[in-house]
Amino acid sequence: MKRGKPSITDIKELTAQCVKHYSTLQSEFEKDERFYELDFRKSLGIPEQYKNEAVVLPTSRDMVDAFVDHIDLANARVFVNKKGIHKIDDEVAEMMRKFYLGLLHRTNTENSISPWRVAGKHYANHGLAVIKTIWDADRWLDKPAQVKGESKESYEDKLEKWAEDHPPALPILIRAINPANVMPDPSYGGELYVIERHERMVFDMKKMYPLFKNLNDKGITDTVEYTEYWDNEYRSVLIDGEPVLKGEIVKHKYGFIPYTLIESGLGNLGKDALPEQRYVGINRYAQDLYISESRNYSVADVILKKDAWR
Repeated sequence: MKRGKPSITDIKELTAQCVKHYSTLQSEFEKDERFYELDFRKSLGIPEQYKNEAVVLPTSRDMVDAFVDHIDLANARVFVNKKGIHKIDDEVAEMMRKFYLGLLHRTNTENSISPWRVAGKHYANHGLAVIKTIWDADRWLDKPAQVKGESKESYEDKLEKWAEDHPPALPILIRAINPANVMPDPSYGGELYVIERHERMVFDMKKMYPLFKNLNDKGITDTVEYTEYWDNEYRSVLIDGEPVLKGEIVKHKYGFIPYTLIESGLGNLGKDALPEQRYVGINRYAQDLYISESRNYSVADVILKKDAWR
């Protein structure tokens, strides 16, 4: 790929290569989810006639939840670098610190589920948390304009009524993205670019992206592959390989890639830098133990139920 602005072909090739590179890690993430959801009854090896009596113990889920409970998500600390040597610089830094604390609190309370809690679970379960921070201008509503001939008092009353009906909102959107949907560049772990992929409904994509042409002529409830590409200068959105942004690949003017990857450190950055070795949650190497634990409990439970009262 050329330095600077990538092409749509570049993005498609990078996406295909990343899918291949992260395929084993994706399988491990699926196993992590299966054990967190206690969906491993079939792995216990209980005889057919007793399989409905098998008991899956909640240890694997409790481990993740207890881990997250020990992360102080409600009392985040914010540090701001002071720029300059004057007193006003201290005041500006303190104002910025309070603003960021307010932003964190607002994000926590406005969402139906706290992104910090979600990210904490991803961190514990998969060994990787991904926070995405973007500018969402749709959240910053335009105030009503003063019409010609409208008095100052009338306009102020209108503004007051508008403010009551539209609580103040910040156009900064912070989300926790499931790491299974994120592919950082394989060489530098997300420093060069990040690709985010999801399965979305055609109807949703048509609402969000008017330029989406649905070249495959899918029904509104059919799913399409949604792909976002971000580097520190450009972004692009592809739906089933079709670019849907005006200009196809556009400058985002952030100056950085809006994904923060937080690793658990429980893995190993080996010689071959395999992602399945690098991103490891607390349950990854204890899965056989959870199977054995539930199997032993199930066998003992079946035997006790049949023979305890003889």
